[in-house]
Amino acid sequence: MADTTKQAWVQPGLKSSAGTHYLLNGPKDGRLIVCIHGIGAYSACFDKLAAALVNEGYRVLQYDVMGRGWSDPANNYQYDGAGHVNQLHQLLKELQLHDQPKDIIAHSMGGALAALYLDEHPPVQPSKLVLLSPAGLMKPGPVVHARLDQEGAQVWPGGRMEARLRCEEG
Repeated sequence: MADTTKQAWVQPGLKSSAGTHYLLNGPKDGRLIVCIHGIGAYSACFDKLAAALVNEGYRVLQYDVMGRGWSDPANNYQYDGAGHVNQLHQLLKELQLHDQPKDIIAHSMGGALAALYLDEHPPVQPSKLVLLSPAGLMKPGPVVHARLDQEGAQVWPGGRMEARLRCEEG
């Protein structure tokens, strides 16, 4: 009988020039959704959700924060909010997605990274920000304020809420 207790971990995606592991799936003309995982997780935590979104016509970017998943630790990397924001921005630039409208789904500490990213790189048009059990934000940044209102909030099947993010000068 074969030993099935040891499974080979195979990198499922690609690596950027900086060593960031990512998966980009869905039609090129689909609305871009960026998935940001928490510090104790990695990109695969979004696999089922990403597959469902791609089936709905979205283009989905999953990536591993540096030092997590298949993004190896890097020398001279700034392991803080600014470093992680820069990592995401550089990945989006390399993939030529930085100036596209995008929505963000973030889990746990990924919620803090999403808010920091939007604070530093405000969207050119309203985007959607979905925070799943967000952590790490004690006070809002000076530029981005998320406001839920009756017009901007939608309830998805199963009761999940999607909120429209409005960027304002703060």
